Amino acid sequence: MCFICLMLNSALLLLLRSFGAALLILVSKSYLVAYLMGDMALYLLYKTAMNDWWHWMPFHGTSGGFVSFLMRTLVKFISDFTGVVQFRVMGEMGGAYWTFSMLLSIASTFVVMRVHFASIGEEEPAIKEETAWRLASALGGSWVVIFAAFMFMIKKKYRRTFYSLQTACQSAQALFLDEKNSDHTRAMIVERNKHQWQSIRPQVAEWFELNWLRWEEEKPVWFNPVFVSHVDDDLVPVEVIEELKARDGGVRRRSSFNEEHGELIRSLTSKRRENNPKVAPHPV
Repeated sequence: MCFICLMLNSALLLLLRSFGAALLILVSKSYLVAYLMGDMALYLLYKTAMNDWWHWMPFHGTSGGFVSFLMRTLVKFISDFTGVVQFRVMGEMGGAYWTFSMLLSIASTFVVMRVHFASIGEEEPAIKEETAWRLASALGGSWVVIFAAFMFMIKKKYRRTFYSLQTACQSAQALFLDEKNSDHTRAMIVERNKHQWQSIRPQVAEWFELNWLRWEEEKPVWFNPVFVSHVDDDLVPVEVIEELKARDGGVRRRSSFNEEHGELIRSLTSKRRENNPKVAPHPV
């Protein structure tokens, strides 16, 4: 039933938005462009104000800025016309803005109709005004009713995700800072964009330093060469980095963390544990 509600809401929103866009184009194409750009600008300003501009994908610098802009605009545009609920997550639009955007999309259609019929004057309308209002009311009203039914059927713990103000930065940092989470969950912070957890980087570095040796000994499934290649040098124990750089000609090659270095890391693990008995043997 939840799936059916989502499919119906997506279809209804697409019909409603397309209807509004068609009416606006009949007035002027520039009106539609201005509306879409204004709506997008409002969203990007919100993201900037909430310090939530950077997308979770691990791109940085100029490319990171471009990717973040591209993903923010694409997700917003797709969501506005289809209402994909997965885009309400903190890493994308965020719960509160997703819900606001849905309601704004519905309300804007009625504003568009007023603009349309006020602009055509005495011209023959493409659709009768009364018919247009009935159609928009039926589509918008149905969306609201079905969405309310969907919210009633889902588990209570998920309802707050539709009005949460938590940002992607706050979410990434919360997952790491919660010591009840598994090592895997906390370690996955390195897969996020660095800008999202820059403020707690010293804590992340200290935690990696304290637990690296144990991971090398226990060899959890997630602690593999692919994961290690994503870990920055300042998060890896100094001895391991120095030895790898020496073997790689002075520059660490991320692909070097494979089986050929297994013996090296194991030997360093033993030496460091002998020389530093204070290294945490268990999760911190």
